[in-house]
Amino acid sequence: MIVKLTVKDMVQLLEPKGVQLISGKTGLSNRISFVHLMFNKESLNISTKEYLILIPFNLFGNNVEIQKGFIRHFYESGSAGIGMKLQLGEVLSKEIIQLADSLNFPLFEIPFELALSDVMNEVNISIFDK
Repeated sequence: MIVKLTVKDMVQLLEPKGVQLISGKTGLSNRISFVHLMFNKESLNISTKEYLILIPFNLFGNNVEIQKGFIRHFYESGSAGIGMKLQLGEVLSKEIIQLADSLNFPLFEIPFELALSDVMNEVNISIFDK
């Protein structure tokens, strides 16, 4: 049976593993129906409504304008939120955090130690009720 998961549910599920909601807190009621691991920019061409997008932060490069463009794209596509896996020493810019907040778009920081596939599996298990 498919269960409609919210961002709030996901926060409760993954906070113990170190996943942090860092902006877009007013988007906690966004529904998550699917999870997408994005490893290339071709993912911009697919429909992502109600998707939780998981991205390695280095896919964006160091260009804040490109990073902001990704945030806007997924927000406008109706995505539930974005989880970014940072490498050791990487930090999200204040501009990215402020943009996600202004859009009420949940933005998560995934710790270096946690694999994106583990996050995807946890969320999928919750979406597809056993």
